[in-house]
Amino acid sequence: MLTISQFADRSGLSQYLRGVTSSQLPMHLEHWKERSVLVWYPATAPEGPLAFRADVAARKRELARRRVPVLTSGYVRTLDLGDGELHGEVGFRIRPGRRLPSGARRQDVPPTVFATLECTVRDEKAAYRVFHLLHGLGFRPGELHLERYLPGAPDRCLLMMAVRRIQPSGSGGGRPR
Repeated sequence: MLTISQFADRSGLSQYLRGVTSSQLPMHLEHWKERSVLVWYPATAPEGPLAFRADVAARKRELARRRVPVLTSGYVRTLDLGDGELHGEVGFRIRPGRRLPSGARRQDVPPTVFATLECTVRDEKAAYRVFHLLHGLGFRPGELHLERYLPGAPDRCLLMMAVRRIQPSGSGGGRPR
């Protein structure tokens, strides 16, 4: 994953990505400057676009009842497909130090830069296009890939991929920095 110590000026990186991608994809950067905590709940839903929307809303209401403030809208990770059902997790970013709600799994996330792309449910190749473009720019996806369900947008989501810069092929074999 890309950290500030690797890129002293995040705005320079943003300008770099924005300048190179403006004619290709409306990709942006989102920077989580501080260590973050994601809480995840298992979810199953019938196969379809934005299938976990109801689970996200229900879990967010549950967290509000428990007085656990959610920092952003819900995140989704689809893990498997079986018998016409999607199996995955819905999650939320909460403040570090908060007690873990029952039934949730905790994931600690270091400061991270994400390449983001807003896409519609009809855009089946959005993730492929993001991977392809990032590769061409010398970036590699990090471990964390998320979908953020956008409030009030029943047909759109935000694809989020943690990114890390690789060295140009002539200066170190393309290994992550």
